[in-house]
Amino acid sequence: GTASAGEIMAAALHQSAGIPLVGEKTFGKGTVQTAESFKDTSSVKYTTAKWLTPDGSWIHEKGIEPQIKAE
Repeated sequence: GTASAGEIMAAALHQSAGIPLVGEKTFGKGTVQTAESFKDTSSVKYTTAKWLTPDGSWIHEKGIEPQIKAE
């Protein structure tokens, strides 16, 4: 399913412009990660932020339900 930037766009279009969403429930990725690489070739990825929809909802692990379901 749709995740990350696609969810941000879908939520913004629906909540700010009233555009109905068509499709399936989205993945529910409501966080931003940063990756750091080190000289020894190891790396770490950690959460640096969470994003909210225009109405202040956090969709993490919940996803966004469409108004019109389609497969």
